[in-house]
Order: sequence, then structure tokens, then C-alpha cells
Amino acid sequence: RRTVSDGSDGSVTEDEIEGTRISEQKAKSPVIDPYNTETEGESDGELESEYSKWSKITSDLSFCSILETFEESRFYISDSLNKEESSRIHRYLIAEKGIIMEKLSTEVQYFITDKEEEADEVKKSFRRPTAVRPCWIWDSKKVHYPLPAVYYSW
Repeated sequence: RRTVSDGSDGSVTEDEIEGTRISEQKAKSPVIDPYNTETEGESDGELESEYSKWSKITSDLSFCSILETFEESRFYISDSLNKEESSRIHRYLIAEKGIIMEKLSTEVQYFITDKEEEADEVKKSFRRPTAVRPCWIWDSKKVHYPLPAVYYSW
């Protein structure tokens, strides 16, 4: 095991440095009430700011991008989306029964759901369906767990 200097008088292993970085990163992620119970009556601009906070939190999690649970509906997002794309979906939510459809450009659209039958319903609308990809959700108890997700684009 190679040791490297951390800028102090002593030396530490690379694993220890990495562990410190991970701990610091987790400490920067605040816990936000997904139901927004303390901010009722805010304007759209202030609500969008809450969405932005969630976007920052989810961008700190390396395993995937996550959308918040908002009231009783769950929003799913593919781990294949980058930060900019997920933020765009985050700000302009089009959702019903756990489905998100968002026109990101004139050529690309994403359909994300954990329900295969719902995916089959809209599959014919998409010219180039991709494989099923893993997806994680953020629920009201702030627990992360995996769900299957179907991702399509055209």
C-alpha cells in the first residue's frame, strides 16, 4: 500500500484520504423535507428554488440521479441522465401515476416508469427504445432503494 502526504506532518494511506473525502461530501448534503411542509404558500419561484436544492443533493449521490417525492406522487429518473438534463426535468415536471415525460429538445424525449405495463402502453410512440435500466427513488422516509426503470428516447 502506497502512502501519500496529505499536507500535514504525517502521511496517510490513499484509502484514508478517500474515506475523508467521502465523509466530507456526505456532510455537505442537508436533509430537506420532501413534502415541503414548512414552506406552504410560497411563490413558484421559491418552490423552484426548493427543487434546485433537491437537484444539488441528488447530484452529490454518485450512484444515480434522483427526483424528489412530492406529496403522494413518486417521480422516477433514469441514472443515464446527466445533471443538466435531470435539473431540466426537475424544474418542469410532467407527471401522472409515477410517469415522467419531458421534452428536453426537439429530438429527445424521456419516458421513465417502474411499471412495465405502462411502458408497453407508450412504447409505440418511441422509435428507439433502449434496454431496461436500473433506477433509484427517494421516498418520504428518505430511504434509497432500487426499482427497475424503462428508458426510451427518440
